[in-house]
Amino acid sequence: MPIDSNGNCVRKLLAQRAFSSRENTEILNSITHPMIIGRISEYIEMCGEDENVVIDAPQLFESGCDKLCDKVIAVTAPKDVRLQRIIMRDGISEQYALLRINAQHDEEYYTSRADFVIDGSMSIDDVGRKVKIISGIIRKE
Repeated sequence: MPIDSNGNCVRKLLAQRAFSSRENTEILNSITHPMIIGRISEYIEMCGEDENVVIDAPQLFESGCDKLCDKVIAVTAPKDVRLQRIIMRDGISEQYALLRINAQHDEEYYTSRADFVIDGSMSIDDVGRKVKIISGIIRKE
């Protein structure tokens, strides 16, 4: 794992290595997913049954973390929108952003497994309204 002089992970380099091949992605996931699921499980247990817990997990299904969820909301967006967001968020080239996108499943994989779907290409206000509607439905159940 690429580490800087302060002992912190250099996420940009890690991502470049991890997404350079499916095998490297699977190796990283096999290391990180069990630890992440363990931490999430501990947090859910700490919160108790009366609390609502939201998990923001890009690989919710791939990791098996969806089994911890009562309801799943998938947020999707067209490939070109995701590409530009990754480039802007992570300050990486289009080439490296495409490696990340190509390591993901297609949209159908997520929407077919989710209880609710939000179109992430909508305006932030529209997304917020959709979240409020879905939250109301979930709270009533």
